Amino acid sequence: MLSDMAGNDNIDDPQWEELVNEIPVDTLFAKIIKGGSASDVIKEIGSPLVYQNDGPNGFGGALNGRGLNEKDKNAEFTMGTMANEVILACTFNKDLVHQWGELMGNDGLWSGNWLIWGTAANLHRSAYNGRNFNITPKILCFPMTWLVPL
Repeated sequence: MLSDMAGNDNIDDPQWEELVNEIPVDTLFAKIIKGGSASDVIKEIGSPLVYQNDGPNGFGGALNGRGLNEKDKNAEFTMGTMANEVILACTFNKDLVHQWGELMGNDGLWSGNWLIWGTAANLHRSAYNGRNFNITPKILCFPMTWLVPL
């Protein structure tokens, strides 16, 4: 079961291959084809539904309320858009970057969104594809500081 692998980050451990081999090929294809903003349930290994997000501006309104108690009067609250890494990079302030990371983490825990992909570590972006807010200027200002523990 997936839960048996908690804390095992050794990708060369044969137990990982054994775990993956427990998943039927039809299931693997279905999960890969679906993609999207969630890792679907894989019952063969006890993998739960996990919502995920990819973007530099936090979880935003698209995923608000997932994973929450619907009777909570604040269930539909959303932080909206957070300051992105370009703004943070221009401050050269590691403490502010750290606080931003804690805020994003707490927002994810509160809203039931426990996974975010790389918070704009996607270096394939350029100013020519219309996502200037996403990556290019910060590379010059404050390279990848938000990706490592401070």
